[in-house]
Amino acid sequence: MTRKFTMKFLDAMDEGWIDPKKLAQNLMGYMSEREVEDFARAEGYFDHEEEEDEDEEHDAQSLGPDPDAY
Repeated sequence: MTRKFTMKFLDAMDEGWIDPKKLAQNLMGYMSEREVEDFARAEGYFDHEEEEDEDEEHDAQSLGPDPDAY
């Protein structure tokens, strides 16, 4: 199976007929938020943020209870 429209989009971007940022905005607007999230996770776009969140959680647990929480 060929990817006729995928190739048309890629060619149009290469030729300058379509702005890649505008295409990305249109595609994400067309997709559900869940699909956008699945795509981002599958492609690893925000893996660095998840690693930072895990580090912050680990640091908070190592410090013990927050004295200001009482």
